[in-house]
Amino acid sequence: MKIKLSRLKKNILGETLWVKRKVKCRAQWVGNDYGGFYINPELLNNTSIVYSIGIGEDTSFDEAMMQQFGCKVFAFDPTPKSIKYVEHKKLGSLFHFTPWGIGAKTETTTFYLPQNESNVSGSIVIQKNVSETKAIDVQLKHINDLTTHFNHSHIDVLKLDIEGAEYQVLPTLFESGIQFDQLLLEFHERLFPNGKEMTKNMIDLASQYGYELFAYSPTQEEVSFIRKELC
Repeated sequence: MKIKLSRLKKNILGETLWVKRKVKCRAQWVGNDYGGFYINPELLNNTSIVYSIGIGEDTSFDEAMMQQFGCKVFAFDPTPKSIKYVEHKKLGSLFHFTPWGIGAKTETTTFYLPQNESNVSGSIVIQKNVSETKAIDVQLKHINDLTTHFNHSHIDVLKLDIEGAEYQVLPTLFESGIQFDQLLLEFHERLFPNGKEMTKNMIDLASQYGYELFAYSPTQEEVSFIRKELC
């Protein structure tokens, strides 16, 4: 929560990128204050498929999506603490967990663990919160291989919280040909010297592929996009 409050303070001071809504549609916050996102509830029901990529030790978003809308949630996270966390949770038959990450391509690669051992989230990219000397090998999957594995041709909600790797992965999502209706992202621009520019480029890229921003959290870290024709 301290990170979130620090981010909000920086926004007020104008030190971070202020994002802007491009389209208007209904927005509902789902999950707790820390792990939630805005979604458009009008597009969701018990046939909806949710991909929740990067869950850490917080399944509040996933649980809310299952409880409120009856969605099937396919969750992914290769982080050791996340795997252990899910093993001890009883999330029901709608929840499907696989210990893979998402990548620009399918491969086994280095995953850097957090510098602070009390923290949870690692990353496939080197950034200030991870240690180059604390690393494990993990399996990454391209989005096409994920959907092929689960026999999905359409994703209703695609949520990404992947600790800075979003800047590598997003272009491959848009180029994949996989249709997803809502795209929920946590941008980690704070982890990179040129983070503002990186985030702006990704927002512009989303717009080029027909996805417009419709909601964001007070910290502007959690940002929600929707296929423009659905608004």
